[in-house]
Amino acid sequence: MKRMILFPGVGYHCDKPLLYYSRRLGEKYGFEVVPLSFAGFPSDIKGNLDKREEGYVHALDQAKEQLAGKLTPEADLVFVSKSIGTVAAMRLAAELSIDPLQILLTPLKETFLSAQESRKNVRGIVFHGTKDPLAVTEEIRELAEAVRLPLHLIADANHSLETGDVQTDLKIQQFVMHEIEKLLYQGAE
Repeated sequence: MKRMILFPGVGYHCDKPLLYYSRRLGEKYGFEVVPLSFAGFPSDIKGNLDKREEGYVHALDQAKEQLAGKLTPEADLVFVSKSIGTVAAMRLAAELSIDPLQILLTPLKETFLSAQESRKNVRGIVFHGTKDPLAVTEEIRELAEAVRLPLHLIADANHSLETGDVQTDLKIQQFVMHEIEKLLYQGAE
């Protein structure tokens, strides 16, 4: 069985472009797609490191609850995650000792800590906007390299991989989906 799990962000649910089109690609390649839904995050999560950690734990707990019985050993798993969802996806994989293909959309520094602590390389890909106010580009570059994940830097893009110019943003979406499709297609062979 092939299963794709979508891990949303705070305010970036599974019907927003990066996760919506990832879902469509998953369906195209025969994955059962399971979109998660996160709610009830602490206020001011973006500006407070303690509340961020509380949010990571909250997202992980909600993911475990929604995925109970769905992460079977025989499943071919792909985790597509956005922002805080990237932390939950990586922590869940480490906690369960599973090795899903990880598609990390705008990860945070904390995304990579589980993999570093287990000294494990991760299969997947990373997309980061160079104008993301929630993550420092050089840190993301170093952390992705440390776990040997290919990193695509999206020039002048924010935390949603958008620049504010509609035509540029559509080209970014197309590029990201092309790269994700290449990964899914390689896995389908």
